[in-house]
Amino acid sequence: MKRTIFVLTILALLIAACAAPAEPTTPAAVEEPGEGQLPDLGGRALTVGTDPFPPYTVVADDGSITGFEADLLNEICKLLHCTATYKVVAWDGIFTSLAAGEFDVVGGGAVYSKERDEIVDFTIPYYKAGAAVVVRNDETELKVPDDLLKPGVVTGVMTGDMSESTAIEFGIPDDQLKHYATADLQYLALLNGDVDAIIQLSDSIGAFVYGVYEGKMKVLSDDKGPILMSEDTVHLVMSHQETELREAFDAALKQLIQDGTVAKLLTKWDMVVAIPE
Repeated sequence: MKRTIFVLTILALLIAACAAPAEPTTPAAVEEPGEGQLPDLGGRALTVGTDPFPPYTVVADDGSITGFEADLLNEICKLLHCTATYKVVAWDGIFTSLAAGEFDVVGGGAVYSKERDEIVDFTIPYYKAGAAVVVRNDETELKVPDDLLKPGVVTGVMTGDMSESTAIEFGIPDDQLKHYATADLQYLALLNGDVDAIIQLSDSIGAFVYGVYEGKMKVLSDDKGPILMSEDTVHLVMSHQETELREAFDAALKQLIQDGTVAKLLTKWDMVVAIPE
């Protein structure tokens, strides 16, 4: 059920403080913004459902939450006057729980799907994620994913992973694929020259490309960013009843994308910068 109340005046607050205890109240309604202003959530405390999924959500041993999306939500709440606390749960069933009112927002790198859209609402996308191609830094022959189809080009994939299914769907011949049990073995094989390229998710490759193997690997890109072999859009998610909250988040996300904050946070967390146009 959509939860709204009227913004109380200072006088009404004083009266209420002196009166008998009132019934529990629901969060304040979104204040209508003036022209060129962002909505004001009136200090609303939001509960965010997520799961441990670096670099979006990083859960420390003491239970504290960091990560790209925690930083993003902090920036959103600075603009909208709200606070965010986190509830770490299993991903399975998280959207049903959101629709039932267990959370106000779901994070954790949620990608859009028609099936999910039937039960929840998505904000505007703030990131493009998908299968990207990593090559050694001195590679000059492989420039676009289609080059992986050339005879003799060997691509490393992870067994049972998106990288493997993407390579098969893309049409890379089986005899040009090498299969590895883990992602770190893929990168090591690339570094050692056992494969010419590897396929992995764009939001996870930064830890290796910009971190472990900095200066030794690169992502196949053009002037718009990484060239993705598959593409999903990543969003924050609310229930269908939270139309005003979703619209407020949309407005804040637009500003944070336009002023470069989202790109800076992606860079901070070693994520390939790929923002929807």
